Amino acid sequence: HKKNMKIILLGESGVGKTNILQRFVLNSFSEDGQSTLGVAHMSKNTKIKGQDVSLKFWDTAGQERFRSVSRSFYVKTDVALIVFDLTKAETALQLEYWIKEYHQFCPNSQITLFGNKQDLNSPEKEESIEIATQVAEKYKCNFYQVSALTGWQIEESITKEVEIAIDKPKEDAPSALTQQNKKGCC
Repeated sequence: HKKNMKIILLGESGVGKTNILQRFVLNSFSEDGQSTLGVAHMSKNTKIKGQDVSLKFWDTAGQERFRSVSRSFYVKTDVALIVFDLTKAETALQLEYWIKEYHQFCPNSQITLFGNKQDLNSPEKEESIEIATQVAEKYKCNFYQVSALTGWQIEESITKEVEIAIDKPKEDAPSALTQQNKKGCC
């Protein structure tokens, strides 16, 4: 039988969440730079560890005004890809915000950090990598440098994270914390 995996992309506006998703699902890159409004959805059927898997991606808007809308899509997520821009250290400084925000609703779900725009040089790149490395160590999650433009490490890193998630038992019942937060925000 086909296994369904729900993957959500979180992060600040303009870091490349949509382009990472388009690169993985469609093997394309769009330079129009339009921000996602609310939440967008894409799917990809693939084989992982010899098993048919249907990957359901939820691409969220990074702008503050859409954050409450995005929260409703956190439920029953298998993997959260928290994306930041390697060339802008301020987006790396927001990683802990996104982890804490997400963990309020999905405390046991897998989190992965994606530093996008690996192909670009920037005076802030080293600082961004250092911040992300420290955050990954603190929260015991993986950190990948990727490039949506070139496709570098996109396929491999998402596939690896899905493999890890497949091996984890899925939580069926929402935690008391999740239920408590649902009352407060929805």
